[in-house]
Amino acid sequence: MNKLTIAATALFLASTAAAHAGGNTISFQIEGQHIRIETPRNCASLNCVTIVAPGLSDKPIKLNNINLKGLGGSKDDDVDTTPAPATTAQPAPAPV
Repeated sequence: MNKLTIAATALFLASTAAAHAGGNTISFQIEGQHIRIETPRNCASLNCVTIVAPGLSDKPIKLNNINLKGLGGSKDDDVDTTPAPATTAQPAPAPV
């Protein structure tokens, strides 16, 4: 499983957990990997959020030490993969 996918999902869920609950734990499972996001009761900052994901790291991950620099690319990777519409050939004119 892509570690970036886990980190992005955990970050999204951690931000909603910090906004809605003061002191809460959210647990979920992605492709068999158990992930738990914990927030202390008196802190609503993302710096207080702890992510426990045994498949990702042996120790709990604190969001205050995650370096997100270099994750975005300078080139646009949103490539349009739809084929161009086929042009229909005009029928040949009828002989006179």
